[in-house]
Amino acid sequence: MKTLFASVFMKNKEYARALMAGICRECPKINLSEISGAKEAVKSGLNGILLTDADIYGSLVLKKEDIKGVPIREIIKKMASVYFEMTGEIFAACEEGTPALLEFYSHFGGSGVTSIAIAAARVLAASSENKVIYLNLRRYDDYELYIDVDFSQLSSKRKFIYKIKKIPGIFPIDEFIKEDKWGVWYFRPQSGRNSFEYECDNGIIINRLLEYKDISYIVADSYGGCCDSGIQIEVINSRDARKIKTLKKGVTIYNFSKNEADDLHVPEDNESFVINNDKIELSMTGRFLSSVESIAEYLKVKKDI
Repeated sequence: MKTLFASVFMKNKEYARALMAGICRECPKINLSEISGAKEAVKSGLNGILLTDADIYGSLVLKKEDIKGVPIREIIKKMASVYFEMTGEIFAACEEGTPALLEFYSHFGGSGVTSIAIAAARVLAASSENKVIYLNLRRYDDYELYIDVDFSQLSSKRKFIYKIKKIPGIFPIDEFIKEDKWGVWYFRPQSGRNSFEYECDNGIIINRLLEYKDISYIVADSYGGCCDSGIQIEVINSRDARKIKTLKKGVTIYNFSKNEADDLHVPEDNESFVINNDKIELSMTGRFLSSVESIAEYLKVKKDI
C-alpha cells in the first residue's frame, strides 16, 4: 500500500498540531511530519504534500486558505487529489472498511461499458466477503438485459433518493437492492429515464453508499467524473475511429481489441453473448470473461495503491 508523505509548516503551531492530530486520526496511512523552518518546508514541498500558511508555492503545496474551515476528511481528499494530479498515482485515502468505487465510463455509446462493468462486478463478487453493488448512473437502465432477477418486491430508486435527502447517515437499504445468482446486488431498473441520472446528484448517491461497511465494491456504470473517491476506468471501443482527448487520469480498457499489446484489453468474443428471450446471457467461461478477470485483479491492486 503506497504511503503519502506530507508535512505541515504553519506560523500558528497550535493550529498546526491540531491539524496534524485530525489528519492522523482520520487517515493513519499518511506519513505526516511538522516542519520548523522555511528552507526545510520548501524542500519538503518538492517531495510530498506541504500544508502551509507561508509564501511557498508549488504543485504539491496546499495553502491554509484552501483548507481553512474544511472538514478533515475533505482536506485528506484534497491532498490525495493534488498528489494524483501531479504523480498520476492513486492514494486510497479512505479508511479500512470503506467500499472501493470503480467507475466505468465511455465518451461514446456502443463501447461495451455495461457488459464489462457487470462482468467485473461478478468477478469481484466471487471473492468479496461483503456486497458488490452495480450502480447505473446512465440515462437508461439497459443493464436489465444482462440479469435475471425478480425486482417486483423492491422499493423504487425514487424512494431511495428521497431517503438519502431526508435521512442523515446510513439506513437499511435491503428494500432497494437484490442479489443475482452471481452475488452482485442491483437496484430496481426503471422502464423510463433512470432517476439516479437526473433526479439526484451522482456524487450524493455514491458518497452515501460509501458509508456502508457491508459493501466491498461499488461498480458504477456512468458518463465519468461522478465522484473523486474512486478509480476512473475509461472503456474505449477499439473498432471506433473517433478519438477524444480525455482530461481524466485513471485506467483505460480497450474493448473489441485485436492488439494483445494493449495493456488492458478485451478481445472480440461474440460467443460469450447469447440472446435468449429478450435477454443477453453473458458467458462466465469465455475469452471475454478471462480478460475481465485479469482486469479485475489489476483493479484490486490499484485500489490499494
